[in-house]
Amino acid sequence: PMAALQSALVASSLTFLVFFSFIESFARERIREIGEWLFFENKELNLISNPEFFRGMTVGPTFEGVLTILGKVTRDNGFEVKSHDDVFFGTRMEFGYAAYNCIPPKGLFLWWPTPGEAKPEVVAEAVKKFKEWSPKTCIFYRADFTYLPQEIVIFLNDNYSASILQNILLLTKKS
Repeated sequence: PMAALQSALVASSLTFLVFFSFIESFARERIREIGEWLFFENKELNLISNPEFFRGMTVGPTFEGVLTILGKVTRDNGFEVKSHDDVFFGTRMEFGYAAYNCIPPKGLFLWWPTPGEAKPEVVAEAVKKFKEWSPKTCIFYRADFTYLPQEIVIFLNDNYSASILQNILLLTKKS
């Protein structure tokens, strides 16, 4: 009877470990599918405490580095809890509005739609509003302008100066 109980206990423990490993692996696989060149890394994860929005999360070194640079950029430029006129967080960086207490711009997409997903006149109106808004600073992950309308990319190229801070492309409005 004792050997049977021990065997059942070992089998239950192994089943739990296999199930837990499967769930953990599934979650990491979902993140990897977003794009390995983005924020997924098959490396040791680190528990972070800043910004407060992400406190308690475990993240890879790339995302941790992005948060460090974003924290410095937002502090140095005084973007925290200011009006939406200051900063635009671009593709893959939209979390910056919540993480750094910035107010997103009104009348623009928080996530730009894929081509054909929104009516052309709605996209054209958002492009017009973006150009009228003309934020002081735009922050992108690398030079990732995925789904951003070409008219906005051209507008940024013509009207902003670029700086690269590790994985961050910082665009500052020309005087």
